[in-house]
Amino acid sequence: MKHLKQPIARRANGEDGCDGHFFEQRFYSGALLSEKAIIAAMAYVDLNPVRDRLAQRLEQCRDASVGVRVRENSANALTAYLQPLASGLPQPTVPRLGVTLADYLELLGNMADALTGSQPQPSDHIARWIARTASLRKRQRAYGPVESLRQWTGHRGFQLREEPLPN
Repeated sequence: MKHLKQPIARRANGEDGCDGHFFEQRFYSGALLSEKAIIAAMAYVDLNPVRDRLAQRLEQCRDASVGVRVRENSANALTAYLQPLASGLPQPTVPRLGVTLADYLELLGNMADALTGSQPQPSDHIARWIARTASLRKRQRAYGPVESLRQWTGHRGFQLREEPLPN
């Protein structure tokens, strides 16, 4: 994010004739240590228009990539496995996620229905995913299963301050 926001901040500050932090503390980074953590982070971002009441359904999201993906009818795209953007890894080692675009969009649709009240009582599965995405608001340094978090924090000399969400 630093490399993305620094040139923008310099230009905006130059136009406004001011200096200092342009983006303040709005952006942060957290390590995503499992496939579920990656999907939760993706869902958190993709559900922003629904959470902000800009759209009730995913296909109504006009200015978000999730709207384009929902409206896309290509069978090849829907059956393809998702591949996350990975920083610092050689391309052949970037793992594919064990979920197809169709599966991900179904999960998002169910979560959107639960968030808007279209689905009065979300299933336990959807409620767990909503809790997982809500945990991203805490701005933790890392997200993932307990064992991965213990290894990650131990390797960096950090402490695990609270119990992570159960899988």
